[in-house]
Amino acid sequence: MSRVLIVDDEQDCRDELELALSADGHEVRGAESGRRGIDVGARFRPEVLVADWMLKNHFHGLHVSDALRSVTPAIQTILITGFASEDLKADADRAHIFDFIEKPFELKRIQQGVRDAAQAAMAAPTGRQSPGPALLEIDADGRILFANGSASAMFAQSRIHPMPRHVGELCSDDWWPNCWEAALQWIPMTLQAASDVRWLMCAQPVPVDGTRLVAMRADDDAPHAHVASVQMLLAATDDAEADWPLKGRVLVVDDEPMLRRVITATLEFAGARCFAAGTHVDALRLFKHDEGIECVIVDYTMPEGDVAGFVGRLKSIRPGAVIVGNSATARSDEFLQAGVERFLAKPWRIEDLVQVLVGPIGQCPRCGLALPLRRGSSDDDVVAWACCGCGTRFQAVFDNDAAPDTFGNARRIDTPAS
Repeated sequence: MSRVLIVDDEQDCRDELELALSADGHEVRGAESGRRGIDVGARFRPEVLVADWMLKNHFHGLHVSDALRSVTPAIQTILITGFASEDLKADADRAHIFDFIEKPFELKRIQQGVRDAAQAAMAAPTGRQSPGPALLEIDADGRILFANGSASAMFAQSRIHPMPRHVGELCSDDWWPNCWEAALQWIPMTLQAASDVRWLMCAQPVPVDGTRLVAMRADDDAPHAHVASVQMLLAATDDAEADWPLKGRVLVVDDEPMLRRVITATLEFAGARCFAAGTHVDALRLFKHDEGIECVIVDYTMPEGDVAGFVGRLKSIRPGAVIVGNSATARSDEFLQAGVERFLAKPWRIEDLVQVLVGPIGQCPRCGLALPLRRGSSDDDVVAWACCGCGTRFQAVFDNDAAPDTFGNARRIDTPAS
C-alpha cells in the first residue's frame, strides 16, 4: 500500500489512526508534534500525510505539509481539525490540501481519504523538481541517503554525474571534516567536478534519528529564497526569528482577508506562529480551544463592533494574555477604555510590534506620568504595577535603565493587573 505519516498531539487519536491504517496495509508512522512530524517525514518520505491543524507547538499541520512538500512534491495531505474557520479553509485551498476533515469524524472517513490520497500520490508525475530548496539526507559517515528533485537538478546542471553517493565525491576532502560548521549558517562549498561553480550549504545543527538534512543553493540565488522551508526543515533560526520575544502563539483578528494574510506572514517570518480569525465569534472559539495563544492582535473596526465586550471575553478566558489594539486611525484612547493599553497604528513594522510587546512603557497612557517600566518577554519575571498618578495597572518589569526621577512613579502591587 502506501507510507502514511500521522501527526497529532492527542495520543489516543494518533494510536487509533495508526492501528486502523496499519490494518489496511499501509506502512504507518506517527509523530506527536509538528516539529517531530517534520523530522520524521523528511526521512520517512510518506505518500500521505494526515495532520491535525492545531498542534500544540510552533508548527501546525499546514507548516508540516509545506515543509514535507519540499522533500516529496507528490505528497498528499489530509488536514483534520475541530475548528474549521473560513480562514483555515482558504489557507488549505491555497496550500493544495488533498482533503479537509472536520472533527468529530468516523474512522472509515479517514480510511477512505487515505486510500484516495494514496492513489493521487501514485498518479502524480515522478522525477519532477521539488518546489523548494535542494536537500540531502546524510548519515554520520557522509553517505548521501537521499537527494530531492531540486538537489538532483543542481547536480545535473553542474556536470556532476553520476549521482554522488558520498559527500566526499561532491566536495573537496579538506571541506568535508568541517562541513558541520554550516549548522545554522550558510557556508561556501568547493565542488570536485566543477571548480567554477559556487554553492552554499546549511545543515541541521544536530543529527535526528542518526542523520542530518543539508540544504544547498547556488551562491547567486536570492538568500531569502525558500527561507521558511529551510528553517522548518533544519530547525534553524536566523536573526529575524531570534527577535521574536514571546513563546506562545499569536491570534490575528481582522475582518480583511488580505490584511490577515499579510500580518500573519510578517509575524511568521519573524519567528512567531500565528492563527487568524475574521470574526469575534471565530476568534473566541479558537482562543478558548488553544491555550497556547499568548498574544491577540485586535482590529478596532470589526463588523461586530463592541471591542470592549470582545476584550472582556478574551480576558475572562485567559486573564494573562497580551492584547494589542490595531487600527488604521488613532484609536489608543478607545482601546484604553476597552481595557487594552497596547496600541499599534496601521501600517506597522515587526520592530514596532516587538517594541510594544517588550519595550519601555515610557508613560502612563491614561494620565501621562513617566513610568520606569517595560513590557516583559516570556522569560522575564513579570509582576503587577500601578501608576502612582491615576492607579492604572500594568503587567510589567521594573526598568533599571529608566530616568532615576521616575522611579517613584510606580508602585508594585500583589493583585493581577487587568
